[in-house]
Amino acid sequence: MVKKLSVFLFLLAPLLALHFNAEAARLGGGRTMGRSYNAPARPAEVARPSAPTSQPGAVAKPRPAWQGILGGALLGLGLGALFSSLGLGSMMGGILSTLLMVGLAFFAIMFLMRFFNRRKEAQAGPYAYNQAEPTSQPTAPAQAYSAPPVASGTPEIGSGLGQTAASSSAPESDWTIPADFDQAAFLRQAKTQFIRLQAAWDKSDLNDLREFTTNEMFAEIKVDLQDRGNAVNVTEVITVEARLLGIRTTDIEYVASVQLTGTIKEALNAPTNGFSEVWYMSKGKTSGGWLLAGIEQR
Repeated sequence: MVKKLSVFLFLLAPLLALHFNAEAARLGGGRTMGRSYNAPARPAEVARPSAPTSQPGAVAKPRPAWQGILGGALLGLGLGALFSSLGLGSMMGGILSTLLMVGLAFFAIMFLMRFFNRRKEAQAGPYAYNQAEPTSQPTAPAQAYSAPPVASGTPEIGSGLGQTAASSSAPESDWTIPADFDQAAFLRQAKTQFIRLQAAWDKSDLNDLREFTTNEMFAEIKVDLQDRGNAVNVTEVITVEARLLGIRTTDIEYVASVQLTGTIKEALNAPTNGFSEVWYMSKGKTSGGWLLAGIEQR
């Protein structure tokens, strides 16, 4: 009898292991959750600035600042010659020369300021991945967040507002990739955020999960944690790759769709499995950083 029971338990062990492995899973449980935006299957085209075309009735371009400076110099010389011919002498010429030098210095300073301001604006696009801006996601005072250092930096956090499980079906034509968008930096931070959220999910770290997700996404994750209870969860990301599928703009935010693929272990001593997910990241137009708003299985 004991021998038969031992054989039965030996045969039952693999089934029990599969059951516990099925209970333990990565963030989201391998399902679609949160917002869905119908991202394109392939990366969108990079938006290039269109070449200016001359049209009838088009507004004339402003003259360069150096033309105004040159015109002022010629005018001053003409007035100096006029005063000399009228016999006003060297006193008026000295006054005029002083005024002319002051005017030339003023226009030169204005020209340099405009030049450097335009150059700075051209280098920093509206989609820049701001790594210096403080977080603005509202948190309770008792749950103040202090992020541990991570390699290559941490994505900045903004505020995420919306309805639970919100969805927005957008045609593929709405997705594009701005020419001034730093894809390399963005994708590097997306992979870092993926790994960090898996670790926060394993540890049930509500503070970390709140900092990296929108309010509605955090609410869904919190329900999943309550359903999991005190069960131990161990997720090991073996490899992860990311590619930007596109960015779309709404009245209040930017939404980026990132396809994440790789291999992962979703439980202790579990086999390595492949995964393919699209993460929708939202960023407010006025403040904040990129937050996880939805996951879509691909």
